[in-house]
Amino acid sequence: MNKKVKKPEFLFPFKNKEHEEENKHYVVSRLNTISDRNSKIELTETVFKGGYRKLELKETIYFKKGEDKKLSERLYLRPYDQVRLEKFLDFVLHIQKDGNAFLTRKDSSKDPIKFTSNQQKIIKLFYERKDVTLKDAIDILGTYKTTESLRQTIHKMNGKIIGMFKLAKTDEFINGTIDKKRSGYSFNPNIRLEFIDDRVISD
Repeated sequence: MNKKVKKPEFLFPFKNKEHEEENKHYVVSRLNTISDRNSKIELTETVFKGGYRKLELKETIYFKKGEDKKLSERLYLRPYDQVRLEKFLDFVLHIQKDGNAFLTRKDSSKDPIKFTSNQQKIIKLFYERKDVTLKDAIDILGTYKTTESLRQTIHKMNGKIIGMFKLAKTDEFINGTIDKKRSGYSFNPNIRLEFIDDRVISD
């Protein structure tokens, strides 16, 4: 089985808030912008005596009472997504010698998700290739009879991952893309996936 992921801990290097204020040296505004969802994004850096620095990211958004929208959809629960920096969700797909595969998130203590061999192949196919039509995917995989059956499998996999790891809808592993010429699916570029395959024998 996979190693248990250590629960993350928040580092607060001061005795209390008063001690923090006493050691504050100066504050710099690093970013002040508007996101594509019309929320205000502010990133500030505080420099302290003794070498510590603190980054604070604030997202401000206004909405009308009664709007039927979940907090996760409104903020993605990760405001840094709105900052134009290179950020990823890190996952590991561990395929064991018996063929069973388990998906874990590197910064999460949640239990791993088990995938069948067919589901593993789907993930690997769309991870390695960009903009693959469902029809082409069926020909490559050879295990699905109709595009609808493959589409439903992808939908269930995405839902399972999002539900287990409490992600936003935008964090689907495999996204459908539609243009005038073709309808294709691709792996989410904001997700980084590491494969560990115990079936591979190294010399």
